[in-house]
Amino acid sequence: MNKTNKPDVCIVLNRRLFNTLIWVLTQFGGTEKDIGVTKLSTDSAALKFKIMKYARLYKNGSSDCAALYFFPKEAAVLVEVLTSFFSLGRKNLPDYYGDIEKRKRGLGSPNCGAATQ
Repeated sequence: MNKTNKPDVCIVLNRRLFNTLIWVLTQFGGTEKDIGVTKLSTDSAALKFKIMKYARLYKNGSSDCAALYFFPKEAAVLVEVLTSFFSLGRKNLPDYYGDIEKRKRGLGSPNCGAATQ
């Protein structure tokens, strides 16, 4: 069998959500001097470039849609960028991690790859 190098993750967004995602990546990509997150800022710019180059635009009825394809590591970076962006300036966020931790004590540690903080 030939191994193909095709992205595994597909995200389909309508026009409004697509534009919002690109806006977030643009905003976050420009914040490195302000908050010192050079890696995430660089990752945001790289994701924006990839999306703008490879997004597949199509119509679904009367709706404009965009299909975005990512490899798993790219999808993980997208989640990290989005959660980082939306947590900026927010203090006293609820500790949902702690809630799950309390509920699942003793179940062991899942092997979920390289987590970042």
